[in-house]
Formats: sequence, structure tokens, C-alpha cells
Amino acid sequence: MGNKGSKKSLNEKEIKFLEETTQLSRNEILEWHKKFMIENPDGYFTKKKFKDVMRMLYKDFNGDSDKLAEFSFRLFDDNKDGKITFQEWLISVILYVNKRN
Repeated sequence: MGNKGSKKSLNEKEIKFLEETTQLSRNEILEWHKKFMIENPDGYFTKKKFKDVMRMLYKDFNGDSDKLAEFSFRLFDDNKDGKITFQEWLISVILYVNKRN
């Protein structure tokens, strides 16, 4: 996954990779990317922002949301560069959703 997705737009190779990896359509990928970029104009989640989002989503979590965020961040940050790019995020989310279904 690497640094792909950390820029403002996706190229055809990246879209094709995401179509094959996530089984989402081109339009679905582009829509997810558009929403991701609105929330993350730099093209990635920092660890701090990711933890803030996790705290908000899991405010009623009986465990420690910071520990959950730390674990999830390490899991999502495939290339271990301290950022979660669109591709890393989308693939992780889709894998998580598919595993739950």
C-alpha cells in the first residue's frame, strides 16, 4: 500500500488496485476518496487525528479507547510511516466490514 493515496487524486493504477482489492466499484472508490479528502485534506490521518476520531466513535467503549486507537492505527498503517493513507484506510475498513458480515 505504501504512500499511495497520500496525494489529492487517485491515478488509474491505484483505482484498479482498489477495485480488485476491495471489490468496490470505481464510482464507490471515488466517492469514498472524495469524503476522505474532505476530512483529511493532506491525504492521510495522523495518529493524533485518528485517536481523536476513535475517542469520538467509541466514547461509550468499556475499554480504553486510546489503546484501541493505538492498536488500530498500527494495524491500518501498513507501511509504518506514521500516517494512514486513503488506500490503507479503505482496505482496512473494507476488510473489517467484510469480516464482520
